[in-house]
Amino acid sequence: MLLHLWDMEQEYGPLFTFTMPGLGRNFVINQPEWLDQVRKGDGSVWRKGDAAILVFSEFPGPQSTVAMEGAQWRISPYSSKKGSLNIFSRPIVQSKSFDKSAANAMNKILSIGHKMLCSAAEQGLELDFNEFAGRLVTALFLQFAFSLEMDL
Repeated sequence: MLLHLWDMEQEYGPLFTFTMPGLGRNFVINQPEWLDQVRKGDGSVWRKGDAAILVFSEFPGPQSTVAMEGAQWRISPYSSKKGSLNIFSRPIVQSKSFDKSAANAMNKILSIGHKMLCSAAEQGLELDFNEFAGRLVTALFLQFAFSLEMDL
């Protein structure tokens, strides 16, 4: 899959979309200025998607800001109880470190994912793509937000 995405980037440039059955339309963004646009977005243009919402609803939970979007996401930091230690109701990253943190996490996790897919292909193993993608998204989130390693 990663080789296919690389080929598509070579053909269509750093921003392109593709559609996967069950997951819908996906955007591939590979430029710092596009990451900046995502960071400044209002949440109505850029969606997490149903698969990401399902993953983040399992961990850290359905009431966390990472498992919400739209109007629910906008009011969630203000609706948490006063004095609550819910770390997910606060900003996960500072805006000035967003680009660097996102790029580092993506490079690290996606290279591991690529090696895993290549190894599975060489051994002729079947792979549950939903489970693999869920683990990849969770590992990416933990690396990006908390600098925690997850054993994929």
